Amino acid sequence: MRSARAGRSFFKSLTEALRTACMVLMLIAGSTVLGHFLAVTRIPMIASEWVVALPVNRHLIMVFIAFIYLLGGSFLFLLNDAEEQITLPSGLAVLDLLRRERRLTGSREGCREGDCGACLVLLGEPAGRALRYRAVNSCLLPVGELAGRHLVTIEGLNPPGLAGPALNAIQQSFVDEGATQCGFCTPGFIVALTGHFLAGP
Repeated sequence: MRSARAGRSFFKSLTEALRTACMVLMLIAGSTVLGHFLAVTRIPMIASEWVVALPVNRHLIMVFIAFIYLLGGSFLFLLNDAEEQITLPSGLAVLDLLRRERRLTGSREGCREGDCGACLVLLGEPAGRALRYRAVNSCLLPVGELAGRHLVTIEGLNPPGLAGPALNAIQQSFVDEGATQCGFCTPGFIVALTGHFLAGP
């Protein structure tokens, strides 16, 4: 009798602990930029409907699903002119992927709040039969957003030349007019102007 009561008490405590852990993990997932990536898919809706329909252990399964969301997965995208396959947490900032993982340091780390624009990159996504490009802050962009898209950094805007990469027309205009200032934010200016011209008629 006493052992059965102790067993029920233990199971109840375990269930409450799992429920608490599940809520914490879901809050973490929702508070990161990963939450934006998940919001544009049907995965959370399908998973939640499936879990709620289960009679037992649904809290444990929710914890497992939250861990899967946070860990991310493997996916393909284009980085400048090369196909990339990465397996990284989906909430990792693209800026960190570029600077730390790929050593593409032309995208500068400034405010990390999306205000200064020093980390701007171009993100291309299918629009009918063409690709539509827009300038985005890589410090706020999660790598989960790159799946099936084209990421262009400042390094990818230089046409090939006889002695290495050459300056494009926008970069040459900056040189001719002395518009570089200190130079730290210049990559962001170049990418922003390129995105503006690509979005124009």
